[in-house]
This record gives sequence, structure tokens and C-alpha cells, in this order.
Amino acid sequence: MKKSNKRYLFVFIIIIALSAIFFIIYGMDSNKKQKMDPTIIIDNDAVFRKVGSRWIKLNKTEDLDSISWNKFNIYTDTKYFGKYYIVNQDKWYLFDNDNNAVNYEGSFIGLDTDHNYKVINIKQNDITDYSYVEKALAENEINTDIELSSSNVISLDIDNNGKNEYIYTITNRFSEKKENEKYFGLIFMVKNNRIYPIYKNSSKEDDIYDGCKPYVNSILDIDQDNKYEVIVSCAYYSNSGVEERLYKFDNANFNLLVSNYE
Repeated sequence: MKKSNKRYLFVFIIIIALSAIFFIIYGMDSNKKQKMDPTIIIDNDAVFRKVGSRWIKLNKTEDLDSISWNKFNIYTDTKYFGKYYIVNQDKWYLFDNDNNAVNYEGSFIGLDTDHNYKVINIKQNDITDYSYVEKALAENEINTDIELSSSNVISLDIDNNGKNEYIYTITNRFSEKKENEKYFGLIFMVKNNRIYPIYKNSSKEDDIYDGCKPYVNSILDIDQDNKYEVIVSCAYYSNSGVEERLYKFDNANFNLLVSNYE
């Protein structure tokens, strides 16, 4: 073999070897499943995703389609339901590993499986001591003898300091009101005998079905800091939609991280 041919063969072998190394290093990695950004699905009402340090809402069809056929940890009524593929077809559907549809009841949240979350199985109790309720009503210039359509309290240690806090929900939405009264919805937390507002809405409209009725949807730790965030839902009458809001407590205030109504 001529020297020139040997030289070309040597160069060719080097190129093939470098190509193989490049494929091993980069090609195999590119074929791996890309890690999903932190993603929360709340019923058929909202999808929130953390991009960098900021939470955003997803509502474009292509963004929702990109989630389809990814596995999510599913919680129904704040209880763990299982790990399922989730598919978007105008609403969310669940499928098991054999592509069988999975039925569920109640409210659900879906959490991506690439990150660790902790979800509290919350229990909403009847309010027995209305002293903080009356104080919150007075602070919001609402008559303390108003008739409520919904009222409950949740007890939990929101910052894991060994002491329980109490989250109250009170509202007169979708009920008859007296003249000059407001329709309102309030959610607040009591910590060390102090009231911390979380969510409120109010109006004087006469339409009994105007506005939305708030409730605590879920309480979960989304960033592994051992402190819980709160998902607040506010449902409009009939099928008029649901506001979804994600709040974080910073020892002084509840800060809104993201909402599907902004």
C-alpha cells in the first residue's frame, strides 16, 4: 500500500474513533429523558411550573401537550392516589403502565416525579372558637353577626417548629345577605395569637352568584425547605371556572407565587 493511502486510512480511522467517542459522550446523554422543571397540575384549572427561580402558569396548548404521557404523582382530596401517566385532551386523563385509563374521584393535584414534594393530608374541622373569626371580620369592616355559608379551620405546623398554626376559611358567598352587607371570602392563618391574611375577596353586588367561593385546596412543601406552601382555590358558580393561587409563608407574610387568573 502506498504511503499516501496509508495516511488517508489513518486519518479516516481517527475520524471514526472521534465520532464514536463524541456519540458516547453526547449522543447517549441526549437520548436520556430530560428532567422536567418543577410542575404542579391542579385539577383541570391550572398548571404551574417553576422556571429558574420564578413560578409561571402554563396555558398554551403546546406546553400542556408536552406534559402528556409523563408520569406524575397524583393526589386526590389531598391523599396519595398513585403514580400515573397523565394525558391532556381538553381535560386531564390518567393511565397506568399498561395504558389502561384510571378513574378517580374528587379534586386532584399532579406533581412531577423528577422532584421531591411533601403533601399534607389535611383535615378541615368545624370552628368551635369564633374569637379569631370575629377579629378578622372586624379588621375587614364586616359585621361579626353575618351568616356564613362556609367556615372551617385546619390545624398544622406550617413551619415545622413544633407548634401548630390554624388556617381559617370563612365566606358568605352563594348565600342570602342582609342589606348593606358585603359578599366576601377570607382565608387567614393564626400563629402565636396573630392573624396573617392569606386570601380575601369582597363585593357589594346584589347578585347572589357573583364572585367566587374560596377554600384551601392543598398544603405541600414544594421546595424541600421543610416549610409548607398553600394552594388556595376559589370556585365560581356553576362551570364558570376556578381561581388557583400558590402562596408561600416567609415568617411575616403569605406571598403569592403564581396564579392562573393573572
